[in-house]
Amino acid sequence: MKYLDVIQRNPDDVVALAKLKEHLKITFSNDDSYISDLGLAAQQRLEDYCNIFILETSLVQYGNTFNDLNILYKSPLYNDTFSVKYKSGGAWVDFTSSSELVWKLKPSRIYLKDNNSIPTTDDVFQAWKCEYKAGWNNVQAVPQPIIQAIKIMVADMYENRQSVIVGKIVSEIPRTAQYLMNPYKVQTL
Repeated sequence: MKYLDVIQRNPDDVVALAKLKEHLKITFSNDDSYISDLGLAAQQRLEDYCNIFILETSLVQYGNTFNDLNILYKSPLYNDTFSVKYKSGGAWVDFTSSSELVWKLKPSRIYLKDNNSIPTTDDVFQAWKCEYKAGWNNVQAVPQPIIQAIKIMVADMYENRQSVIVGKIVSEIPRTAQYLMNPYKVQTL
């Protein structure tokens, strides 16, 4: 069994309040708190939909076997710095020098280098772990389609505050935000 533990999330907003208000064409400040909350909700929804972290987030993925770490849960990897460890003799032993990270793939993967073998671990639950960072290192590095998708989602939530619209003819708007997010969506097995 494998699972992911989020160690530290980046607390920064991907899209600043001023940019959200500019997109919404709002000049008053009465709804600032509400718009900020919508920005965070859109950011989290995008991360869940795409299976990514937008801004640098520290993670630990645990598994019972080395193969449980082959596919990392979250992308994009911040850089190729990572640490793979296994339990032996009751302590965590570094295995990073014997492994290779193919980090430009979606999803990011860890493979064993040629002519290396997997060491014997303690017979314990979660005998393996990989510590890594996912996300872009700053807001300026985040791809523009992700920024635009957040703005569109915020505008949609701001304009449509109820789940039902009464007394108006409604037609579905093209899924622009979804089209912008799809290239960044990471499928894991």
